[in-house]
Amino acid sequence: MTKRKFRLLAISCIACILLAAFPALAADDLSIGLDRGTVIRGNQFVLTVTGKPGTGYYVWLAGTFSMTGAVDDQPPMIIGSTENVAQDPAGGPYVIGSYAYRNGNGRTIVQDVCPSSPAQYYAFVTTDQAGRGYVLFGTTSSTAPKQFTIRAEGLGDYDTDSISVVRGGVSITADSEKTATMETTVVTTLPTTTREVVTSPPATQAPTTTTKQAPAAVGFCLLGVALGHLCNRKMQ
Repeated sequence: MTKRKFRLLAISCIACILLAAFPALAADDLSIGLDRGTVIRGNQFVLTVTGKPGTGYYVWLAGTFSMTGAVDDQPPMIIGSTENVAQDPAGGPYVIGSYAYRNGNGRTIVQDVCPSSPAQYYAFVTTDQAGRGYVLFGTTSSTAPKQFTIRAEGLGDYDTDSISVVRGGVSITADSEKTATMETTVVTTLPTTTREVVTSPPATQAPTTTTKQAPAAVGFCLLGVALGHLCNRKMQ
């Protein structure tokens, strides 16, 4: 093989390696964050979803399928009529809820949430031009005082965050009557966005590029550099 042919072959190999790495490097990581770690029953809290601009993500109260929805055994609820947040009808059909989430062994969202009025425990949020979406949650006196995990998933990636729901503090008055003390701060507004509310999200969203692949992409690039160095030594 001539030096010219060897050089062309080496360049082609390096180009293929780098091109394979680019999608992983260009992908945007999905992340979520709550505005607080603990909430007293009767108050609200906000989840911020950060991902690719103009992209839909599924959000739900993960692992609450064993709850009954009765007093002290109910998850927080997603508050409806929130901009860029779509929910299934209370009585179905559960189009959003039919999404089979990653690593769930075929289970769907509606199978992973509280079966009592399940549509209020999950939603489909679309990010704005800055890549952010906001989901408003509410709690009542029936919400279970425990820790809950909220999960968001889309484009083959997912993230989770947790919040603890607690009862109001109790104090003793002069006449020995117990009175509950509750926080008064309630979320009433969310950051303004310009996109329209999603009304017909896809029934299923097949995972594509997993955004946690950036470290592998760096490895590909280093391999390409090493291969190029080896080629130069062969031609010297």
